[in-house]
Amino acid sequence: MRPSTFLSMVAASAALSGCYDNVGTQFGDTGTTILPDGGAVANLAPWESPNVASLPAATASDPCPEMLNEVEVHTYMGGRIADVHAAGCIHATPAVVWQAIQDPETAHDPGSTNTFSVIRPSMPTECDGPYQTQINAGPSGFTVDFRLCWRHLVAMGTEDAPLLTETRWQKVWGSTAIRTLEGSLVSQPHPGSTDITEVYYQYHLDSVSLGPSNYETINGYVNTIYARLVQRSHGMTL
Repeated sequence: MRPSTFLSMVAASAALSGCYDNVGTQFGDTGTTILPDGGAVANLAPWESPNVASLPAATASDPCPEMLNEVEVHTYMGGRIADVHAAGCIHATPAVVWQAIQDPETAHDPGSTNTFSVIRPSMPTECDGPYQTQINAGPSGFTVDFRLCWRHLVAMGTEDAPLLTETRWQKVWGSTAIRTLEGSLVSQPHPGSTDITEVYYQYHLDSVSLGPSNYETINGYVNTIYARLVQRSHGMTL
């Protein structure tokens, strides 16, 4: 199921029932991260450790092929919230990939949205990250609106030479038909090559009346944003 199909189903369910409002959701923190300079910021590390997805297997000519492996996890929060882990490589330096990660367009799936806009700077009542994305999705007459808050951090290294980056995004406003929508992205150098970057995703989704289809939605979205991150990391226009 494509993300657009999922969002259409959620929107139709919400519209027909008439009982889902747009509300705010607090961005969930799990503590603080101490920076190399001694400062402290909100912890943006993944919720679960380790990431259970494996990197693509090395070949005779490529220590980490440019592809993504995904694993469905059915134990998070007792299995109530759909959870996918993914791991892949990008044939670009960590600094280049880090810049691409911070481009909101690399997290935009055009096939699943009617409108997509970036709120920069973010609204302080909802998000203390650098920006938010405002999304409207679903077929005409059955749409849902929601906003995502984005946070980024160089956890190890520097902006010019990152050794570990952490990103989290979360729905902070929108239809209560989508109860949980949150994701994590980590990047780090691949030990086999200075020109290859490892990326690791986690994504949690809990929406109305979809059950197993939540996993299909996550798989489709994560594959899309990985592909767009690869394109941007190679200097392509999105």
